[in-house]
Amino acid sequence: MPIDFVVTWVDNSDAAWQASFAKYFDGDVTNRIRNRYRQADTLPLWFRLVERFAPWVNRVFLVTNGQEPQGLDTSLPLTIVHHDEFMPKDILPTFSSIAIEMYLHRIPGLAEQFVYFNDDMFITGPVEPEYYFRNGLPVVHNQEQPIPLPIYDDNIEYGAALRAFCNVAVINKHFDRRKVYEQSLRQDGIDRWHGQHLTDDERKYYDRMAQCPRFGIFAEHHTGRRLLKSTYEELWQKEPGLLQKASGRFRSDMGINIPLFSAWQIASNRFYPDTVGYDKLRIDVQPKEMGRVIAAIHHPVVKSLCLNDSPFVSDNDYDDMMAVIRDELQSLL
Repeated sequence: MPIDFVVTWVDNSDAAWQASFAKYFDGDVTNRIRNRYRQADTLPLWFRLVERFAPWVNRVFLVTNGQEPQGLDTSLPLTIVHHDEFMPKDILPTFSSIAIEMYLHRIPGLAEQFVYFNDDMFITGPVEPEYYFRNGLPVVHNQEQPIPLPIYDDNIEYGAALRAFCNVAVINKHFDRRKVYEQSLRQDGIDRWHGQHLTDDERKYYDRMAQCPRFGIFAEHHTGRRLLKSTYEELWQKEPGLLQKASGRFRSDMGINIPLFSAWQIASNRFYPDTVGYDKLRIDVQPKEMGRVIAAIHHPVVKSLCLNDSPFVSDNDYDDMMAVIRDELQSLL
């Protein structure tokens, strides 16, 4: 089956975007808000890395708010899609990536199997289609974790912990762990919950939890996310109110987000089990992490790398670090 890539992008230096943002946002533009939209000037490199390491991709959909990126010179089958082509008009313009992610399945012509990227998620080594999907199923390591207890921080406020709590609440409304275990073996004989892809500690954890009806959260690598359009359609059928509530003009700490779709696929046994590995990394771009960033870019094991913008970093430091990162990514080509 064909596999599409979807990548979202915004240019916060665009005057029209700035005017629109100012029209709707009436609060303080903190560093946490600003870092959501900072322009890294890596989009041309993102496409060149895909050309180099995943040339087999069926189609790439670049999602923008109407902006047209400059400097793209790609041989990939590219379609630029604007928000108003697949999102409800009454929630536009939106400045929330969460809202955009709720409607990705409505992108015209999108394949059933697709991989979703933010523009800070890079492919840094050769990957085959089986890296993302096997037997029509997303390839995922189902590592379950306790639900994190939130700590309020002045820079990140409540962070992602509240959204993780909201996501798992929806999962536990619809799924019983005991039935999920039984269903996995019946449907295709794959032992997703005690198989050899799990570590010894993970198997012991699932043994201990075998009689518990509720799930915790599943580990998030925050790299290219393997998704099925049919998962979106099922969730929209089951919980339309929650997905609409998540589709605000600006993001909120409280409410569901895109990891819910990944967790739904795991809880419904709609995934192909993957071993835990170090091929997927997320690193916050900070001065103290630059050595680790450069090592990860060039490490032969790493294939999926998210270089996440940090709210703890000033604009000047961010620009300096991204100049180094662009040179390092360029050297892969």
